[in-house]
Amino acid sequence: MANTMLSFLLLATFQEPQMLPTGKMISPIGTHEEVGSYPINMVKTLDGKYAVVSTIGFRQALSVVEVSTGKVKSQFDYKTSKNNPNKDGLYFGLAVHPKTGEIYASRGAQDRVSTYQVDASGNISEVGTKIVATPDPSRKKLPFHFAGLAMNSNGSRLLVVNNQTADSTGDRGSVTLYDTLSGHPIGSVKTAGFPFACVYKTIGEGADVKAYVGSERDGIVEVIDFKGMAVTRQIRTGAAPTNLLLTKNQNKLYVSNNASDTVSVIDTKRDQVIDTISVRPVELRGIPGAGPLGLSLSDDEKTLYVALSDMQSIAVIDVKTKTLKGYIPSGWLPTSIVTSGNDILFASAKGNRAANPNGKPVGEKGTYIQDIIAGTVSHSRVPTNAALKKMTQRVIQNNRLTKGLASNKVSGFKNPGIKHVIYVVKENRTYDNVLGDLKQGNGDSSLCLFPRNVTPNQHALAERFVLMDNFYVCAEVSQDGWQWSTSGMPSAYGSRN
Repeated sequence: MANTMLSFLLLATFQEPQMLPTGKMISPIGTHEEVGSYPINMVKTLDGKYAVVSTIGFRQALSVVEVSTGKVKSQFDYKTSKNNPNKDGLYFGLAVHPKTGEIYASRGAQDRVSTYQVDASGNISEVGTKIVATPDPSRKKLPFHFAGLAMNSNGSRLLVVNNQTADSTGDRGSVTLYDTLSGHPIGSVKTAGFPFACVYKTIGEGADVKAYVGSERDGIVEVIDFKGMAVTRQIRTGAAPTNLLLTKNQNKLYVSNNASDTVSVIDTKRDQVIDTISVRPVELRGIPGAGPLGLSLSDDEKTLYVALSDMQSIAVIDVKTKTLKGYIPSGWLPTSIVTSGNDILFASAKGNRAANPNGKPVGEKGTYIQDIIAGTVSHSRVPTNAALKKMTQRVIQNNRLTKGLASNKVSGFKNPGIKHVIYVVKENRTYDNVLGDLKQGNGDSSLCLFPRNVTPNQHALAERFVLMDNFYVCAEVSQDGWQWSTSGMPSAYGSRN
């Protein structure tokens, strides 16, 4: 018992805090394993021994992680697969066949769902690709973009979310139900725009004929009846519902509202919201910035864990009282969680270390930004109440929040009297690229591609007003960079895509 407690204390020891380009800090607990670029989703195998992790982006792979240790047992690498000449194709959707245990994984813009087997030792192998979308001429060759997946009770039906919109019938999305034996579509249902996640009701009232689909764009969860192949109800939750989780008896459905910093609780008998739980700390009252994504319930379903992508932490919620108990420090941009007994796995899309501009990358696989940033899966034990209290304090400090409950100010920052800002953005250029030749700045002239004689106006603006030679945005490419630059933070949609 003493050794077990000692090992927990060692696992709970915080890493030395590292500053992100946002000014926030990360100090994830536990042990960490790299799994590729941007791990986005996790699902437990049928026997509960392993979690299968899906990654998206530059280095895509399906990784099998042992739940009790956090060790990666095997990987199916999409970049080197002989069956994947296009070298891409994973996305959010993961489902487990309730009878065979096969893993179904959505292939995103390739409009395919492939199946895999995980053996007793944790080795993963591809079974095949049976489900392929039928091209729709009205979409003018645009993909459906397979996202969330869900199965019925015996695995004979697979629900696939088409994470698209703007077809010939208007600005709407859709879901398609497939026969898993033949791979043929049974029928499709039009939904609200940009549907993302789904769950299939498999027990109790509505079993095998009812499903729920979240529309990330429209802020609603839709109820689908497969008898009539139609949406029977729209349930308004919060902004950008991303992840859905049914309880064991399936009487309740938890929904993470990424842009509202809340979790909605839906009664699946009445199909209406019965509770809304805020995951935002009191220090952030009225200020968005928690970003809930992945959800997981403890075995006894007394505790709900929520990945907070913008607070670099895992929220711990008391289900009975519907109150926030505290936060567990995670890596950079946590997306998904798996819990089993006293073990907890959480995936961090951008890993367990900061990767800042102008710093020397550590352990990089190349110099391209997508090489430098590697996603991780971390393993730890579920913290005691005393440990959680200390972890919560660390998370509050990492997010640079004041201790005063009545204040919304961020510690360490003060407005010196600025009333107006004119913001000039030069896309795809670093400070050094354009202004590295300015001797009064913290620049590198050897990296200057557009010196004073090429950009005289920009040099004049910089010298008259402000250099901004140490200004960074937390982005890899233009897509999320524009959101950081113009909105202060990216959406979950923008970040993962």
